[in-house]
Amino acid sequence: MEFDSELPDYFKKLLANLETQKT
Repeated sequence: MEFDSELPDYFKKLLANLETQKT
């Protein structure tokens, strides 16, 4: 995912949150 450089910080946090909840 190289598009996250143009994503806002809150969106990056959301993506990270989704990845952490992917148990």
